[in-house]
This record gives sequence, C-alpha cells and structure tokens, in this order.
Amino acid sequence: MKTVLAIFACLIFSCAQAQEVLPLYNGQILGNIYEINKEKTEKPEKGRPSVINVSKYTEEDILKYSPELQVSSTTPPAFLVHAQDDNTSWVGNSIAYYKALTAKKISGQLLIYPKGAHGFAINNKAMGKSWLPQAMKWLRINGFYKPLATRPKQPQAPPFYKDILAFKKQDAQQAPPANGILLVGSSSFTKWTDVQEYFPGYPIINRGFGGSTLPDVIRYAYDIILPYKPKQVLIYCGENDLASGEEVTAAVVVQRFKTLYGIIRQNLPNATISFVSIKPSPVRAHIQPKVKVANREIQAWLKTKKNAQFIDIYDAMLDANKNMREELYVGDRLHMKPEGYAIWKKLITPYLVK
Repeated sequence: MKTVLAIFACLIFSCAQAQEVLPLYNGQILGNIYEINKEKTEKPEKGRPSVINVSKYTEEDILKYSPELQVSSTTPPAFLVHAQDDNTSWVGNSIAYYKALTAKKISGQLLIYPKGAHGFAINNKAMGKSWLPQAMKWLRINGFYKPLATRPKQPQAPPFYKDILAFKKQDAQQAPPANGILLVGSSSFTKWTDVQEYFPGYPIINRGFGGSTLPDVIRYAYDIILPYKPKQVLIYCGENDLASGEEVTAAVVVQRFKTLYGIIRQNLPNATISFVSIKPSPVRAHIQPKVKVANREIQAWLKTKKNAQFIDIYDAMLDANKNMREELYVGDRLHMKPEGYAIWKKLITPYLVK
C-alpha cells in the first residue's frame, strides 16, 4: 500500500493522469500518436515538441530514460494527469506510460485536459476544474483510500491565504498598473512599503508576503503573479527556505526557484524575470555557506536564460572586511532599515525595465 501511494504522489505531480475524457477534450493530441516502439523520426510534427533522434543513443540509454519501457508486472497502479498544451513535457509521454500499464494489465487512469500548460497540478486546477475529485475517486475505487468517518467542520486554509485574499481585495478596490513591475517574495519585499518612492516613474506592484518560502510563492503564482501580466517580475525569496532546517540545502532552493521560473516563463514568455540575491542577514550567519552556494548556482543558471537577470546585492551589504553590517538592520537583525533599502535601490535600478 505504501509503495503504491508513494509512486502515485510522484506521478501526479509530474503532470501525468487517466482515461477519463472531459467534455471539452476533442480526442485529438498535438501531432499524431504513433506506436511508441516505432517512434524513430527526427522530424517533429506540427504543434508538438521535437522528437529526439533515438539512433544517436544506445538501447541502454533509451531504456533508462523511457519510463514506459520499464513497466513490468510489478509496477504499481498509477493515476496520471496531463495538459494537452504542455510545451515542456509532451502529453505523449503520459499516453505512452498509460498504454504500457494497460498492456501489462495494471490498473491506471489517464486524465487529459485540453489546456492547462505545464505545472497546473500545483494549482490543483486546469481550465477552472480540479482534478483532485477524480483522483480521490480513483484511489477509493482501487482500495487505496478510505474516507474518514468524521471530518473537520472547517478545512484549514493553506499558509498565507489571508494575505492573498487581502491582495485580491486591494486589486478590486484599485486595479494595479498594467504592464507593471511586480515584486514577489518574502518579508524583505513586504516591509518595503514605500518602494514606489524609491523607484519614481516605474509602475511598481508589491506582492511580497512575509515569512513566505519558494513553495508558497509557487502555490500562489496563479493568484499574485500571472493575473497582473507584468513586464518584469522581481523575486526575493529563498532565505526563509534555507533557514527552515538543515534538510533544505542550497540545491533544494535552486530547484524550487527553477520550478517557479518555469511557471512564470511558460505563462509570461516575454516578461523579464529578475532574481534578487539572498541577503547576508546577521541573525542567520549560520546559514551563510548555503546562501552563497544558492546565490552562485542561481546566478550561473540564469546566465543561460533569455530575459533573465541576477541582481547581486550580497557583497554590497558587507563591510570592507567582508563582515555583515549590523547597522543596516533593525533590532531583529533580519529586516532592513532604510539604509539597507538604499543599497537595494542603487543596485536594482539599472535592471528595471523602462
């Protein structure tokens, strides 16, 4: 039972789901779906990602990177969900895996949405519909889940939900500027309440919410990033992630940032995405080795991307001896005084899109 559920969780968040067709699905997949074992073409079909030239790889390579070829009689059942317009992970991959399951008579379900793009599962919705009810039904039918006899009267809201509702209320009262510069992330942005005064002439939208980590920003990307259709997104986040525990390494933060970047880039292909480096907070001196590694790896990765920037504020917040400057911070030694934000203004301004 534990094995089945563990693999189910992995697959469902990898954008895969089951042979249940929604009314809007027309039965057509981008490009024609050929038999998987005959997929040898180098010429991509119209509307689908390029197919790799399998002739360049050994049989061992093909087996290693083709999950559908690894399905056996002992493979656990799987519930798969995918969006037809996913340009990052081709929907044919999920179809191939589902076909492999059925060939081995392994229980599976494949749910395909016409639209939803990449990463919609994080938001639990595609085209306004949640796939969770179908997933729970499949789990229940297959004996993997049994509803509790008693349920709590009020479901617990996810972290920072009230902050997000406050932003929505604010937007309803006064529409944010179109084609703006969006600040999103944790409390260093949240507490920058007079940020517009630092950048006169720039249409600033501040949607930082204090205490947030990268998973929190990812969770609410469809609420406080994508709807604004900004021309530039400035991200300050990751510091709380690294401070949350030893298990959150620099590599974890880098991967989380890549996930957030991917969601933004897929939905806002022309926006400039800028990452403000994690700052040297004196109260968090013990995590600075991780901070430096995360900053360095994110910077190197962003250099390979178009319309992407790494804004380095770390060294400018150190003294001549490379020590952290306590005078830049308030009493908690974490949040900044105006002197700290003045440094940020000087370094960020050249990167702002006019």
